[in-house]
Amino acid sequence: CLWGDGCQGILDEPAAHLMQGCCSVGAEMLDEDEAMLVAALGATLEPEQLQHHAEAVEHGFFSDDTRTNTRVVDGACIFFNRPGFPGGVGCALHRAAEDAGE
Repeated sequence: CLWGDGCQGILDEPAAHLMQGCCSVGAEMLDEDEAMLVAALGATLEPEQLQHHAEAVEHGFFSDDTRTNTRVVDGACIFFNRPGFPGGVGCALHRAAEDAGE
């Protein structure tokens, strides 16, 4: 994985400027335990940490009730903060873990 270091993404055309990498399709959950963990961690994020916080509050983190994939919002995973977001670009969960020293 070259995320943030030259990844062209996985769209039909190279799109390194979007900085999405494979986040353009959301994240697939391994099982219900992982889905529960992702939901619990996501619930701890503040609007300053998660660009699509309002969308998450209103519609949840997952694409449907099976909770097997994260919701895609505006062409990328709901947890993906886009370039220009004041909280920083990239996965909000990963950024929060780094901020917490994990």
